[in-house]
Amino acid sequence: FTTNQLTTLCGYNLPKDAACFLANLQQLYAGTNNFDGPLPASLSNAARLQLFTTESNQFSGPIPL
Repeated sequence: FTTNQLTTLCGYNLPKDAACFLANLQQLYAGTNNFDGPLPASLSNAARLQLFTTESNQFSGPIPL
């Protein structure tokens, strides 16, 4: 998701098997996309996430734990 000039991450519809995907996600590069608003609560399912970059976005609110 880097440098895509997308406008929302919260409105992204994840596939039905996303819980499986998020559980194994280790790196997520979301920088320079103009995302705004809160981070999706489903991000808390990424138990193995080690790196999450968000530079040049306008996220607000808490980081889902």
